[in-house]
Amino acid sequence: MACTFFGVIGLFPSLFPSSIDAAFSLTAFNASSSPLTLKIMLIVVLLFIPVVLAYQVWAYKLFSVKVTDEDLAHEEMY
Repeated sequence: MACTFFGVIGLFPSLFPSSIDAAFSLTAFNASSSPLTLKIMLIVVLLFIPVVLAYQVWAYKLFSVKVTDEDLAHEEMY
């Protein structure tokens, strides 16, 4: 974990340096999205993460009830 972290930090800002020409290198700045896209994605994340978390809690509570022998005794349960 530490090797990966320090390896990426060591490459900053040129994440994938080009051996052909420095102009072809992929940097942290030319690889990122535009500021407008980042703002839109921030809004989308802030809206949908609570929805996804609420769904996960609801599904966990829905399926957390254990099945008993009495539940399996009914013919229509098969």
